[in-house]
Amino acid sequence: MRLWNPATSQPAGALLHASAQNGVTGVAFSPAATLLASGDGDGTVRLWNPVTGRPADAPIHASARNGVSAVAFSPAGTLLASGDGDGTVRLWNPVNGQAAGALLHASAENGVSAVAFSPAGTLLASASGDGTVRLWNLATRRPVAAPIHASTRNGVRAVAFSPDGKLLASASGDGTVRLWNLATGRPVGAPIHVGSAYLGGVFGMAFSPDGKLLASASGDGTVRLWNLATRRPVGAPLRVGSGSDHGRLVAVFSPGGALIASCRSASPTVARP
Repeated sequence: MRLWNPATSQPAGALLHASAQNGVTGVAFSPAATLLASGDGDGTVRLWNPVTGRPADAPIHASARNGVSAVAFSPAGTLLASGDGDGTVRLWNPVNGQAAGALLHASAENGVSAVAFSPAGTLLASASGDGTVRLWNLATRRPVAAPIHASTRNGVRAVAFSPDGKLLASASGDGTVRLWNLATGRPVGAPIHVGSAYLGGVFGMAFSPDGKLLASASGDGTVRLWNLATRRPVGAPLRVGSGSDHGRLVAVFSPGGALIASCRSASPTVARP
């Protein structure tokens, strides 16, 4: 892993050697930015002090099979979730690295590809390679209603809650983004057709801080902005890759919503929405 100074675009400190094999597949800062978590291909979660660049504790052995695909901190920073290749979600106490409750059995096949906490920290969403999204009540550690069947092809790659906590977005390998009403578990409108399933579909999406825009990142090398009131594109696609390498692409909004950062293989880009 590398840390960067966004003001100078220069590295901030030395490399962090997180994984002995199969790379780093997820990173997340705690809300206060006092910890950095890495989800690693060797099945571990590591916690780091981002100031010193040193490990904050011993590695957490999270997944016995296929590594850790995603990590996320709860809004209060009291829980860390790991989405694992063995189809489970595990919750951890980031202070001591100990498990916080029982395993959540999220996926029957193809593992868990993404996890996200609701803004209030009461729900956890998990996205799975079996094409489902599951919602979990963090007080009871029980599922909230039946799984949401979000994708007909290539699984669900990412999930995100709207800032007001009323909607959930899912990005799928079939090239669509779907919005879901969290109160009813029903789809909100028709799917948004974003990219090509042949090129890997949609790998990530993010709500703008005001909840009016959605950014989608596709395997065709583009980031697209969508007006959620009209379901129409906003401007032309942002071309951040060729699409020829079929690489993973993700995008996030800055806290103020004025910038979008995207990353892919070797082509990082920052653009104004």
